[in-house]
Amino acid sequence: MPGCSPRTGHGSTLDFPAPPRAAKACAILKTGAVRGRRFGSGWQARRSSGSHSLDRVITMRLATILAMLGALLAWLSATTFQPESSATAAPAGTTRLQYVGAGSCASAACHSQPVPQGTTGCEYTTWASRDRHARAYTVLLEDRSKQIEKNLKRLPSLADAKPEENQFCLKCHALPLPPEQQGRTALLLDGVSCERCHGPAQHWLARHYLPDWQRTSATEKQRLGMYPTKDLVFRAELCASCHVGTTDADPIHDLLGAGHPRINHYEFSNHLAQMPPHWNERRERARQPGIEARAWAIGQVVSARAALELLEKRARDRTSPWPEFAEYECAACHHDLREPSIREQPGPGKPQLSALSWNTWFEPALPYALDGDLPPEFAEIRRLMAERYPDRDRVAPLARAAADRLREALPRVASARYDEPDQLARRLAAVADGPPPTGWDGAAQRYLALTALYRTLGELAPQRRQPSILASLRTLHGMLEPPPGRDVRNPHRLSLERFREEQQKIRDQLGR
Repeated sequence: MPGCSPRTGHGSTLDFPAPPRAAKACAILKTGAVRGRRFGSGWQARRSSGSHSLDRVITMRLATILAMLGALLAWLSATTFQPESSATAAPAGTTRLQYVGAGSCASAACHSQPVPQGTTGCEYTTWASRDRHARAYTVLLEDRSKQIEKNLKRLPSLADAKPEENQFCLKCHALPLPPEQQGRTALLLDGVSCERCHGPAQHWLARHYLPDWQRTSATEKQRLGMYPTKDLVFRAELCASCHVGTTDADPIHDLLGAGHPRINHYEFSNHLAQMPPHWNERRERARQPGIEARAWAIGQVVSARAALELLEKRARDRTSPWPEFAEYECAACHHDLREPSIREQPGPGKPQLSALSWNTWFEPALPYALDGDLPPEFAEIRRLMAERYPDRDRVAPLARAAADRLREALPRVASARYDEPDQLARRLAAVADGPPPTGWDGAAQRYLALTALYRTLGELAPQRRQPSILASLRTLHGMLEPPPGRDVRNPHRLSLERFREEQQKIRDQLGR
């Protein structure tokens, strides 16, 4: 079979069919769809136009029905209407809180009301009908997922692949069920459902709609199992646990080489924007003015810290391949042998052609979120990781030190002002005036930063909106989208020179 041999080979193609263009998970295809939806340019229609086969639709509908029925049974068995003192006590022998299933949220009197998306009461309906997270488990039943596991484990046939039972896959494609609930298929069918983000509902389901719940402290709610998702830092860390990875769920190059879409082309504010809102957007924006810019800054710090923690783990683990190729820019190896090439385009700060570029996704926009205060360890890590065989004993403590610095900086970043137009304009100008990107990753991060800040500025101060800046952002977006049949690992169409020129136009327009 042609392809990439895990751990030893680093070839190009694998013998599984490419996903539909509308379903690609490499960031900018989804990013473009979202930003295009916001711009009103028709991208959203293109993204949603990718047709699903009839059997997949039927499978999804049956899965939803089974999940609702199973969750109802789970709720009836796990929840009893007891006096408060006994209802909040964990059952004897239970080490973790129990999940009750998304079906417990599906009542027409609760979270499945016939109301518009983005208003209170639409939560379950929006998630079940429009949110990709609802398909997180059922996608494991598809042939593409089976092909990935077959490639990863070198199985003899597709019939031997069972990704829906693979605990590594289930860490991010389903609820993290405690031992007492293992094997509950109805709960797994929910995919990444309500309780994955809001916490296991065993002890708060019967209380959270009562009047006194609003007076319950945040600490008490967390004790009962409800997660504080209104806190953007917590929300960013929760999303990063799957979309960047953790030491327990590490998206290594073997997984990518087996055919899994690249996971860490992820940016938090864009991730929130592309989700169909099942929350009340008006209330959230009133509660947190400038939320998009704030989410962008927080997401930069949280994601970079998560990536550094992964780097530390990879460097310390003597049983894993080193260097871990997932740390590097995809296009460093996966590129066309043609001229002209993006790798040949001149620019300040570009590494030598023979050197691997480390952390090209999580670092480029980080200095702007930190107001230029990049941890000093980054430079030495970058130098070490560019070597043919980095010294893992030196890389690991440096990665830990840099991650700790970002953890210390996070409260300052989270508490900064993102609701003051003049300060936002200065941040936007700093991003537009920054050094030109040296590759596709840096260009994409620059575009995402400019878009988040500009949109927030326009929301807070509509008089500062400029059609010319919006046109430049659309142009940048068009440069980043790969042509049909290609993904972001082979961005041969991007001209860094043209990107720099458009970036300078934005800076000049801001100075008027």
